[in-house]
Amino acid sequence: MSVIGLDIGTTGVKACAFNAAGKLLGRAYREYPLHFPQNGWIEIDPNQVLEATRTVLFEAAALAAAAGDAVRAVATSAQGEAVTPVDAAGRPLGMSIVTFDKRTEGYVKFWDEKIGRKRFFQTTGMPLHGMYSLPKVQWWKDTKPEVYAKAKYFLCYEDLACFAIFGLPPAIGTSLAGRAGAYDVKAKGWSKELFGLAGVDPEKWAEPKAAGAVIGEIPAQISQALGFAKGAKLVAGGHDQALCSLGCGIDRPGRASYVTGTVECMAPVFDAPVLDPEMQTHNFCCYESALPGKYLSIVFNFTGGSLLKWARDSLFPEVRQAAEIEKQEPYERLLSNLPEGPTNLLVLPHFTTTGTPYLDTRSRGAIVGLQLETKREEVLKAVLEGVTYEMALNARLQRERGIVMQEYRAIGGGAQSAAWMRIKADILGVPVARMENGEAGCLGGAMLGLAALGEFKSIGEACALAKVTSRFEPDAKRHAAYGERMNLYAGLYPALKETAHGLAKLV
Repeated sequence: MSVIGLDIGTTGVKACAFNAAGKLLGRAYREYPLHFPQNGWIEIDPNQVLEATRTVLFEAAALAAAAGDAVRAVATSAQGEAVTPVDAAGRPLGMSIVTFDKRTEGYVKFWDEKIGRKRFFQTTGMPLHGMYSLPKVQWWKDTKPEVYAKAKYFLCYEDLACFAIFGLPPAIGTSLAGRAGAYDVKAKGWSKELFGLAGVDPEKWAEPKAAGAVIGEIPAQISQALGFAKGAKLVAGGHDQALCSLGCGIDRPGRASYVTGTVECMAPVFDAPVLDPEMQTHNFCCYESALPGKYLSIVFNFTGGSLLKWARDSLFPEVRQAAEIEKQEPYERLLSNLPEGPTNLLVLPHFTTTGTPYLDTRSRGAIVGLQLETKREEVLKAVLEGVTYEMALNARLQRERGIVMQEYRAIGGGAQSAAWMRIKADILGVPVARMENGEAGCLGGAMLGLAALGEFKSIGEACALAKVTSRFEPDAKRHAAYGERMNLYAGLYPALKETAHGLAKLV
């Protein structure tokens, strides 16, 4: 028997089939484009996403069948916040508004006046921001009332797949519900107060389910069309970062997953909700994880691996061209000749927008310390350092309030680079481990599916499937040198904030 972990992301969807021992049997992936209909608007086409999702499910099931293992359960890891209006048949009524779309920024003032930042955080565990699903639905209601009236549901991507692909009443994992800005993290359910203030009908939202709960048996006709076993079950999953954390085996405080992809994200876990003023001040969220009784926070920067891609294409175009000709991985060649030791450059990695602790959409990137003798290899390494400094700054702020890490577990494209992993360990001063399975979100979904089928006594027991293959220990001398530079880096954003905001007004 096998299970599928389905990961529906912002720019692509993947399905990975695993057997009961956690062995990867097959992987299928499809991309879809982002759409930019207006300045600051970012959307994806839900019809393209649904079509791609059906395709990868079928392909992964075929690969499992070829290995002699029929698919008996599926759990979904999904991007947060993106929401789509659908009719009673599950047909999309418009494009999906994704996380970093800026059209809902005005609703921050609405919620600040209606409930205040403190109460919003104490209720939802989320710092007040326009990115959440509820402000997106408010936008539909206020600007497209005919669509709002026609919509049977407004669904995030886990519950959209549940309804439109698997043919079951829409259900959403509680960690993904926590990203909606409408979920009461202490009461563990939708907030009637927040829905009431927004004037949004709670009946248009999916039913929250704890991760690992069986949502239902997939109808026989749909299971057959997807290549699943008869009686295959759909299991509640949740937010992609929550399932990545589970897939990295993060089952206790002191460990955190570290996703180093297009977006950089660290996710420590707690034994109880942490909703103190310091968390709110630094825009650190707190919501349910994919482990029963555990809670999750995420610190992130939207400019992660995308900044390395920028450096590659802008500074080293010949490396990419040569790699394409020789069919090699361009980043391996790119990072093979970095200068020794910390650079004397500081890169502020706000090339898209910021993440935590600032959540400043008007900040801008910067490279400080350039001289005529500066080599492009130094700039390249400084880019890797700058992205890591930003995460280390978040880690420092969390450490000041008692959230201390003993180990980070890294996944994502950047985790494949030993050079970058060493930089991360040296800057953070904490071991950084590389995971055997880089598809942690899908593995997290598989863990939930296997536990739901009784292959493990608990979800926590299934964490044994997450295995470390290598560990990068910090070098004391380099960590001390990076510490001096970190102190300078901490002052970079405050020093440049006013200038960056002035530049933003010129656009």
